[in-house]
Amino acid sequence: MAMIVSAADALSGKFTINTNGDQIVFSKGNLQATTSDLGTNWTWGFATNQWSYIGNAAANNAITANKTVSANGTVDLFGWSTAATYFGINKSKDSEHYSGNFEDWGKAIGDGWRTLSGAEWTYLFHERAKADELLGFGSVCGVYGTIILPDDWTLPAGATFNNAKDKNVVWQDGGFYYNENNDSYSHNTYASLEEWSKMADAGAVFLPAAGRRLEANVYDGGSYGFYWSSTLETSTAAYYMAFGPDNLNPKSPDGRSNAYAVRLVKAAPNEHTDPNQAAITITMSKITSSSAMMSVVPESQNQTYYFTVTKSADVVGLSDEELIEKVLIAEMDSIIDYYNGKYDVTYSDQLSKGNDSYEFAKLTANTEYLALAAYIGTDGKPIDGKLAKQTFKTTESSSSGGGSSDLTFSIQKTSTGITVTPSNDSEYWDYYFMELSEFISSWRGDADQIAKAAYDFYGASYAGKDALTFLFDEMLQAAMVPGNWVFVAWGCDDTGVTTDAQMIVFILTSSGGGEDVHTRLYNVQSDNVQSTKVIKNGQLIIERDGKMYNAQGAEVK
Repeated sequence: MAMIVSAADALSGKFTINTNGDQIVFSKGNLQATTSDLGTNWTWGFATNQWSYIGNAAANNAITANKTVSANGTVDLFGWSTAATYFGINKSKDSEHYSGNFEDWGKAIGDGWRTLSGAEWTYLFHERAKADELLGFGSVCGVYGTIILPDDWTLPAGATFNNAKDKNVVWQDGGFYYNENNDSYSHNTYASLEEWSKMADAGAVFLPAAGRRLEANVYDGGSYGFYWSSTLETSTAAYYMAFGPDNLNPKSPDGRSNAYAVRLVKAAPNEHTDPNQAAITITMSKITSSSAMMSVVPESQNQTYYFTVTKSADVVGLSDEELIEKVLIAEMDSIIDYYNGKYDVTYSDQLSKGNDSYEFAKLTANTEYLALAAYIGTDGKPIDGKLAKQTFKTTESSSSGGGSSDLTFSIQKTSTGITVTPSNDSEYWDYYFMELSEFISSWRGDADQIAKAAYDFYGASYAGKDALTFLFDEMLQAAMVPGNWVFVAWGCDDTGVTTDAQMIVFILTSSGGGEDVHTRLYNVQSDNVQSTKVIKNGQLIIERDGKMYNAQGAEVK
């Protein structure tokens, strides 16, 4: 996979995308992938001009299967991006073929580029200051589309601009803009490059009405624009931004097999004015009373780093150096100490590289937290001693959601397998197996997050209500490879997960035996997040149900 990227690929305008004030810049044009060998190799880059799009031409209309085409050319309409669909260069019209974890299109380019979330599209178009005055519609060099102006917009001399507010394009209660006159594309006309250059040089962004693709057929090119977000709705649907001559909807769901345009963004330059702060951009989103999504974009895409959140009140007075040592590194140490000896968990298993995100759960309602990130080496030592940090506050407590059951489990190793016995036979429960390395690297040792993600993906599939034994021999027959494995169980019903998850770690051998069973009734990561106490020696103390535990699970009196 080749890519073409330079500093000139970023436009100058800066746009605020959330309540934290984080700003981004847009790429100079829509994302494109070009092949000259019928799809064996692809070169990634951006359209030369903001208004350029491929439409009903090769290779948009020549895709034959996953990643392959019948005619060489350029693709700029992509199905949902997963590891199985090569960034959405796929012909299947079955949205189930696009299920799985999202692979950000920014990974095809690197250098910090990423896809806006549905919430960020919404903030940009509706929630930022004077949003409807910084939005317009029209044509550039004969192409219809949407115009977005930067936060610090000043109309350049000799230019004209009619915004959505003045042209009576009105935000509706349903969450979209509507123009009853159906004439939005006539609001602004920049017929020549010279006319548009005045706007572009002042930071204006243009999104062309690039149409959409289904299988190898392209529709609505030049009339409607559809742009993916990074936010999934279900296992077969995701959110996108769409506009036409009478509307703009910043967040609408549709099947993942639909192929839409992609316009990448990256953190605005000069965000890190403090020379002592790590060159890492932190964005907090999806903040609720008990959870928050932390997205991290490091300036150095090849450097390893670690990130987490902690209560602000628990770390008052700590220096950046102490926060790195007593929160970030201590948190990794606690996981290593818990698993090691038998399971060989390392710093490398826990570190991130490139853009990453994680939804922290079991937070306390109406509480201020501190999000932290620092470059840390595979030896567990700080690389430059600098820390990126950002405060956020959870919302007021809500009575909705799961966690309403007293169901618990006895998870035991037998001579033939793993036996799970629920505390009663009147409530449903479910389970999941995962390799320990993935459990640590992708899920931070957080059993509750596995339960939530599995429920969100599979729904209320339910294992049943009774005790079950999972045989080691059947695990091998089911293609589970010998090695370290995690088994997670949780209660659930039609409303969601209803209990804390419980887990067991075991070694599956090639002979079908299970050795060295290692159990715990809660996980280090989510509880560290929920209540981390930093004392003078740096030891992490975990508060749970009115009792205190150390990182190894022993109760502290």
